[in-house]
Amino acid sequence: MGISERTQKLLWTRSGGRYAYCRRELISDPADTGEDCVVGVQAHICSAKPNGPRKDPALPPERADDYDNLILLCMECHKSIDDNPDKWPAERLRELRDEHERQVDRAMRAAFEDSTQERLTRVLDRMVDGAQIMDLQSRSMAYDLGHSPLSTEGKVELVAGFLQDCEDYQQLKHDLPSGGRVRAAHDLSRLIRALEDEDLLVFGGTYPYSVPFGGNMEPIVVCMIRVLRSDDPRIRSDVPEADE
Repeated sequence: MGISERTQKLLWTRSGGRYAYCRRELISDPADTGEDCVVGVQAHICSAKPNGPRKDPALPPERADDYDNLILLCMECHKSIDDNPDKWPAERLRELRDEHERQVDRAMRAAFEDSTQERLTRVLDRMVDGAQIMDLQSRSMAYDLGHSPLSTEGKVELVAGFLQDCEDYQQLKHDLPSGGRVRAAHDLSRLIRALEDEDLLVFGGTYPYSVPFGGNMEPIVVCMIRVLRSDDPRIRSDVPEADE
């Protein structure tokens, strides 16, 4: 049946962009080509194969791709762990994954303890098409989304849909093929135009942050997206207008 898209999103998002054991980054550019690639695997804790490592006869085949049976590992750790199933029983792997996810959650919460108002003092650029947002997301590991107070249910639904799409594409950015990225950028552009029709403007940028992780302070880049009313006092008067 394969791992569902929802399960993949949960697994990759909760990992914080790092593998559960060695905690290296999930992406790399080993050939120095300027194009990042995913270098790890969504590994089964209990093998889905009949004679695979940690095979559990009590686990139905249709449940092998469930979240509880998955862990993100680099290729080297994956081989080492599967070659030594007695040293790495299923319970230990689940504990390893769960503790890693708890550390990620604590680190990300600490990263966003700054007040929203303080972050909004940063200079953001006007976003006039989806390709700009996709570019910001490609250079970041976390996201920081927000909006002005909204006056109507229609605007609430419009902004909610746009920010949800931004979040979804951020989480799936390394899994989208070229065609998928084109369609994603087109969808975001369409939503930006719909927001502008309601006097709502989109601004975006990135900022660096350091988070505690595994006893060290790790640098990350955060993608910040804001949907603001055109009369929001936080918008500077010298922000360029979108081209007609």
